[in-house]
This record gives sequence, structure tokens and C-alpha cells, in this order.
Amino acid sequence: MANFILFTEYPYLILVLFVVFFLISLALVNSLEQFINNNAYSQAKAIANNALIIFEREIARIESIPQNVTDMQGELNYKNIPDLPIRILRSYKTLIGSSVHYDLKNPEVADFIHINAYRTADEKIHFTQPDPSCNYCHPDSAKIIKSAPNNGYWIYSEVNHCKTIALCHLIHNSQHQPCAILKVDFPLKNLNALIGSYKLFRSGNLFVVDREGNYIAHPAPSPSGKQNLISHLTGPKASFIHRSISRGETCATTVELDKQKHYLYYTPFSPMDWQIGIICPYNEILYSSGKLYFMLFLSMGLGLLCLFIGIVNIVKRLSSPLLELAYSTRRVAEGQFDIVLPTPKSCKEIYDLYDSFHYLQQNLVNYIERLKITTAEKEQYNSEMRLARRIQQRFLPRPILLPPNIELAADLRQCREVGGDFYEYFQLGNQLYFAIGDVAGKGTPAALYMASISKLFRYIASNNTSTAQICNLINKHMCDDADDDIYTTIFIGIIDINTGIMTFTNAGHPYPLIIHHNGQTSFLNKYPDVPIGVLEEHEFSEHIYTFNKNTTLLFYTDGITDTENQSGQFYGQDKMIRCVEAQTVKTPAFIIQALLEDIHSHIGQGNQSDDLTLLAIKYKGIPGSK
Repeated sequence: MANFILFTEYPYLILVLFVVFFLISLALVNSLEQFINNNAYSQAKAIANNALIIFEREIARIESIPQNVTDMQGELNYKNIPDLPIRILRSYKTLIGSSVHYDLKNPEVADFIHINAYRTADEKIHFTQPDPSCNYCHPDSAKIIKSAPNNGYWIYSEVNHCKTIALCHLIHNSQHQPCAILKVDFPLKNLNALIGSYKLFRSGNLFVVDREGNYIAHPAPSPSGKQNLISHLTGPKASFIHRSISRGETCATTVELDKQKHYLYYTPFSPMDWQIGIICPYNEILYSSGKLYFMLFLSMGLGLLCLFIGIVNIVKRLSSPLLELAYSTRRVAEGQFDIVLPTPKSCKEIYDLYDSFHYLQQNLVNYIERLKITTAEKEQYNSEMRLARRIQQRFLPRPILLPPNIELAADLRQCREVGGDFYEYFQLGNQLYFAIGDVAGKGTPAALYMASISKLFRYIASNNTSTAQICNLINKHMCDDADDDIYTTIFIGIIDINTGIMTFTNAGHPYPLIIHHNGQTSFLNKYPDVPIGVLEEHEFSEHIYTFNKNTTLLFYTDGITDTENQSGQFYGQDKMIRCVEAQTVKTPAFIIQALLEDIHSHIGQGNQSDDLTLLAIKYKGIPGSK
């Protein structure tokens, strides 16, 4: 009988396992393909970014030379200016040439004295009078001298038959008068040497092109005999790549290169108006993941086999001892609770098993009821409080992804299962809406009141951009529905993420702590208003605060400052300020964690008497600013 059941169930089992295996394989193949593309993108982006950092560092180092001239030469005058090119080449080993153009007594006349130094392949420095026909200086030098540019300008040049990029910059003497035009030359072959050290997989190469797609640098002198990346491409994407590069965009895609599929990634190099990118044969990306495919399907096959064997063993073990199980369960019903029940192994005697357990249930009813009398009320209360706590926690907002110029952290530590503290925040467009509040009282009434206000804030704020109007509407609603002895302190703010301007209304809440960029603190102790739920017809006021760069606002409930230790001493604002100012790391999350640890240290062996709620917002500056 057992064997018959076993074999009749096998075809369905095999079919189910096959379908499951097929669906999982299909999903994993799609996920793996996406993973491969994401992995290629991540590696290409990392390599390009590393190269960008080195390029930008070198460009910045070159652009700092005019500012460092005084440090190298001392007071500039017409006697020591001719020594300047040699000193620069000795100080900056990556430069191949340097020249200075002076006699700027009459800026209207572009007739300068030219002094030039250049470095040969044997690292020797030569000092020469330059060829007057060489374009060592911009043709509009006189105009540039009059306008006195701060950052200079870059040009393409050639020194000793070596292609270079050159920085031309106006330098001044101690009287802030223009005294010379400095030109320094950086060889493009250094870029070729640098990018040649970067590889994506086996043969993926790093390259640099201008906005027209012309190669600036490449490990090979001329890839496939072409001097332009766009002409190197085939297929319908060539025009798209051309437009994208000319616009200075970042892009990752696949292209046809010499009738072969390649992976292409590029991103702008802003200082020189270039694009830096990586191109790699796509089959190398797939080959690098071939072992991953093999191990994946091998693991799936072994897992499926083990699953099949396990199910077969379970079916066999379920097919024999059901009668013994039924007999044993009747013995349990007679009072032999310590008997070991055999594991059922088939399906035929399931009804007998059910009947036996039903019989057992009838004999245990009285005993269970007696136990319920002594434990039900306490267990019900504890269960309800745990459920209420979980429900209340769900009212708190989940973390959201904010722009990089703003950082937010929050925490709420309840003193019992439920309480009246809350915080809320969400982003709508370029506006960050937030609120922190404290309902008078504790326990379930305060928690219910808190939940109502929290959801009212999110609903009303989504349709209003005035903190005063939000407070007015919440106050009207709560005055209509609440008892006279229930009120709420609340601070509501709206921050323009692009400007750092915050509009706010403080309805009886503790003053926020301002943590300035230098680590010092002060209170935003202006414009207090009455709490929510006190005066039904009260009109709340709205005020403005403008964030300075790297300024943090710390919001808290009175449970923070009113926490007592075993000696009856309050934590207070002074200890809070000392704790915040003592922190070397001023991120919102770190400040909140440090405060909570300091408060628990203050409490010691005592009990927390009130909810502890903290909300910190750091504004790092206007987007795009340095």
C-alpha cells in the first residue's frame, strides 16, 4: 500500500520539480545578465573615475604653479624673471617646457621679451631664446593682460617636437601689477603612459577624446588606423555617440566596432572639455562570467537532486507508521503526555490522525481552560501592548533617499510599550517637509492622539506649503475631536533643498539646537507659539531660517532634557550642549547616537521616565557649490 502511494505520487513530484527548476533558471539567467552588465559598468566607472582623479590632480597641480611662483622665486622683478622657466622645470618633473613673456610696461603693445626652457628625453633642461614664430602666447595677449584673468587659459602647443597642452597665466608682482605671462607645457605622451596602465578585463582600453571624438590619448598610437572615435564606430549608434560626446554627457552602452560588439563607457573631464572612457570587447565580459554560469547551474542541479532525494525519503517515512501514530495519540489523550509520537509518513491514515488528535483535544479541554484562567488576561495585555508598539512603530517614516547636500537622521526610544512622541518627514519636489512633536500624557491615549496628528501632518502638508496653515488645520481638527486636557507641542518646518531656506512654525516645542560649521552651538529661540489643541481659533505664525553651509539643526522632545537619574538630577540643556560640542564627528546619525548613549549613562541603573525623540538635519550647502 505504502509503495503504491509512493510510486503513484512520483510523476507529479517530478513535474513540479521540473517546472520550478525551469522558472528559477529563467529568472536567474535574466538576473545574471543584468548583474554582468552592472558589474561591467561598475568596473568601467571605477577605472574612469580613478583616472579622472589623477588627471584632475595633475591639472590642479599645474594650475597652482602661477600662485606658487612667488614661493619659488621670491619678489618678482626684471632681474630674476629670466630664471623662472628653469626653476619651474626643476620643481615640476612632469612638465616638458616653460616660458615667460615679460616687459609689460605697455600692455597695449604685445611686444614681449621671451625666455624659454625645455626638457629633453635625457631629462636635461635647456635654456634658449624661443623661435619668434612659435605660438608661445595667445594672440590676444594685450587684451588678456588688461582683463587680468584669474585662471589663465589652456592651449594646444608643441615643444621640442612633442605635442603638449599648455597653461598660459598672467602673474603679478608684490604691487599687484602684471609683470609677466607664464606658459607651462604638459606632454600628452604622459597621458598615454598613464591610461595604458588601466585595463578593463583582458584588453579593455582607456582613452581620452575631445568633444568631436578626436583622440587626445590612447594606449595605441592610432587605434585601427583611425584618429577619431566616431569614425571608428559602425552601426546606428554612431550618431548617438557623437551627439552624446559633443554634449559632454556620461554614457554606458554597447556599440559595433569593426563588426564586433564592444562595451563603451565615457564620462566628461570638465577642466579640459574632454571625455574619458573605456572600450572593451563584449565577449571578454561574457567570458569572465562563464565560470559563474557553470557554478550557478551546477549548484542548482545538485540542489534539485538533493531536494528530490529528500522528498522521496519523506514520502517513504510517512507511509508506514500512521496506525502507530493514531494509537500513540490516544495514549496521550489518556494522560501519558511524555510518549514520543512517531512521524506520519503517508496520506491514507490522515483522517485517523485527525480523529485521534480530536479525541485528545476533547480530553485536554478542561485542563487547558484552567490554564487559561490564570494566564489569559496577562498574556492578552502583553500581546496587545506588543502589537500596539509594532503598530505605532509603523507610523514612523521609513528612511528616504535625499540629495547629497542634505543629511537627516532620527530616533525614538519609548519608555513603555506605547507613547506620545513622534516625528515625520518626506520630500516633495525640492522641499523637505518634517515635524517633531510630543503629546501631553503617556500610554494608549497619547499614542492614539500621536497617530492621528502624524497622519494629519502628512496629509495636510502634501497639499500646503505654509507651516502656519498646516498648524492651523491640525489645530482646528484636534480641537474639534480632542478632550480639553490633551494638547501637543510640535515643530513643523519646510526646507528648500536648493537654497537652504527653512520656513517653520514652533507650536510650544523646545527650541532647536543650532550646530554651526565650526562646532559651536546656539538655540533657535525665537518665535514661540502656543501648542496644538489649546486655542481653537488661534492663528499660527510662520518664520524663516536660512542654513549656512555645513550647519545642523537638532530637534528633540522634552524627554531628552527632563530625563532624571537616581539622584533626581535632570539631564538638562547644558549637558546636551556639552555632549554635542564634544563630538568630533558632526553627522546627524553620530550626534543622535552619542546623545542617546550619554543620556543612558546619565540614567544609570534608573528607569527611563519619558519618551526620547531626536531629529537632526544637516545642510551641506547649495547643490553644485564648493
